[in-house]
Amino acid sequence: MRRQSGFGLLEVMIAFILVAVTAGTLLQLNKVYLEYSRDGRYREVAMRLAESKLDELRGFDNITDYQAIVGSSAPESVQVDDTDYAIEWEVTDYGWDGSAWVTPPPSGVASGKKEIEIAVGWSEPESDEVLLAESVLSPNLSISSGPFGTGSGNAKLGLGGPDVAYTPGEFPMVIPIELGNGMTQETTKPLPDIIKKGQSIEGVRVTFDTFVYDENTQSRVQQDLVTVSCNCQLDGSGTTQLPAQRALAGDYVYWKKGEAAAIAKPKGKVANNDQDPLCVRCCERHFDGSSGEFSNWYDAFKYTANNQPHEHYPSSSDTPVSGTQTYLEACRFIRIDGFFEVAQDWNLIAFNILDDGLFTNVDFAPVYQGYVRSVVVDYIDKQLNKDGDFPGLKDDEVMTLSEYLVSEGVPSSPFSTTDISISPMSRQLMARGVYVDLLSEELRLFLQEKISADSNIEELLNYVPFYEVNLTLLADWLPVDGNKGCSPYPEGGGFDVLCVTSQDIPAKSGNNKDGIYSRGRVSIKSGVASGTARVTANIRRSNSGITSFKEISPFEFSYIRSSYLDIKIGAFGDFSNKSSISSALQCKTYELNVDGEYDIVACSEEQFSSITVSYSGSGGCLITPVVGNLEGFYNCFVDPNAGDVTVTPQYNAGIAKIEFLLSQDNPVSVTGTDPVYVPGPCITVVLNRPDDPEAALPDVCGQ
Repeated sequence: MRRQSGFGLLEVMIAFILVAVTAGTLLQLNKVYLEYSRDGRYREVAMRLAESKLDELRGFDNITDYQAIVGSSAPESVQVDDTDYAIEWEVTDYGWDGSAWVTPPPSGVASGKKEIEIAVGWSEPESDEVLLAESVLSPNLSISSGPFGTGSGNAKLGLGGPDVAYTPGEFPMVIPIELGNGMTQETTKPLPDIIKKGQSIEGVRVTFDTFVYDENTQSRVQQDLVTVSCNCQLDGSGTTQLPAQRALAGDYVYWKKGEAAAIAKPKGKVANNDQDPLCVRCCERHFDGSSGEFSNWYDAFKYTANNQPHEHYPSSSDTPVSGTQTYLEACRFIRIDGFFEVAQDWNLIAFNILDDGLFTNVDFAPVYQGYVRSVVVDYIDKQLNKDGDFPGLKDDEVMTLSEYLVSEGVPSSPFSTTDISISPMSRQLMARGVYVDLLSEELRLFLQEKISADSNIEELLNYVPFYEVNLTLLADWLPVDGNKGCSPYPEGGGFDVLCVTSQDIPAKSGNNKDGIYSRGRVSIKSGVASGTARVTANIRRSNSGITSFKEISPFEFSYIRSSYLDIKIGAFGDFSNKSSISSALQCKTYELNVDGEYDIVACSEEQFSSITVSYSGSGGCLITPVVGNLEGFYNCFVDPNAGDVTVTPQYNAGIAKIEFLLSQDNPVSVTGTDPVYVPGPCITVVLNRPDDPEAALPDVCGQ
């Protein structure tokens, strides 16, 4: 039989079955892959929607916008490629109670972070799907508490950090001092803040920063400085930390965190919990060590005065505390490695008051900058020559500004710093101080070696901590009335010519949070056409002078810096034939707080600049603006026999709601033939008061 090649029916059927099964499997796999691809697209879109919503919630510009972030009340619908997505989000507020994050925030504690949970849902043919995304928002990044950091025992040098652009401060409130090698240093305006419980003032915090920057205004070094006053209580002893001080690392000088005391020393604790959080460290640590070495001393002058650790005192007492008694304290803090550490005390070496109008003369700025460099160099030289003899250094003073001008042959006119002549008007004076830290033996030897190697002290300023600080709002001014002001004008007691403001630092209590006050503003007695009076300003040398709060020991009284300025009133200057109507000028607005209430706050300097004051008859008035916390005021110069003059404030910018409050009758009567000073109405400009019964009008100039 002859064989035929080919496929049998059975083989064909088997092959067909295999092909059919394979095709069916591939079709099923393709369907699964298509479903996976479609589901991936859904999830990718959902993720993008969640990220977009999170970016939207993150885009707050200020604390008010942050506090307004709340959860969704209903789903937000979005359609993408014919698929409907629903977006919902929940917001949970947390507050820091001192040891942990808790929700809701404790009473009186602002929200420190918000947990955000975003759910994006969409419908598929067989089921509904949901994607969840979570994040945390915070108005600021805490590096000393909560989940963002718990402290560090190691102080780092911080070398090789990024260059950060720095905007120099506004002259003359902030004065730059050249360090050499193209570097410049300046210290920002001090910002005082009151800690208040009920009617009791519990302390003051004063903050400012120092920047060192190059010719391209790239910031090379930034120091965050805080000084606090506290009410403390003795609390036994322990090996608490010694002061942070300047240390050497090769040819580099840096701030080093204090070591733990080798031998137990006294320590303290806060007398109550209604104080600045930094008071915990201040009360605990601000005790000298017992080794007799510079590294153990917070204030070398105090230690070497009696050759023992400085003592602590209660208010208005010359007897040191003991046992568990309470006492007053003031501490200087410097941020090191991200955390505020108690540092060696402030040391004020030069203090001068002067007419702030001097700085409008472009030729005076380099003169004053030269003075600062001169006294810093002189004081460093004195420390090197005294070689650790701090009792001998204590009373070795540097030149005053007026002495420097004489030594440099600078003409007394127009640069007088001991007396000024003005027409009857309000005039702002300025107080400025120069602080130079006391040097350790290690740093003195280092500088002496540099000088021996042909360096001069002026080339070494970057190695020594010094600060030129605007002290106008921290010094005590005289003469003042019992309320440290000039309204109502005091009678008798030497106030026959003028008064100068020296108001207490205001507590930001209740809904009044503006913090603006006046010091150093000369106010002439009503009707005075001529006369002479001396204005004096005083400030304590160390920490309690910066806080402008209370003396913390009898030692404070023996080391007070003082400066004076004789003021002659008469027919002087551009307004010699004019009378002046003058008073304070304030600007206030509103800010929503964490409790949903409206706080009264100071307007920004930009908002204040839109205020003008005019008077009937001739036009505009001269305004001295708010700078930082320093109150502004106006002078309207009119003819001596002008009669009834109406003072009118205006606001020249787009604001929805503007209100003007005046403290007294308007018009003001100006009579007589001689130019005199006439008190005008204190003006408070109120911007954008909310249409809410709880948003009350502010007091007019505190009255």
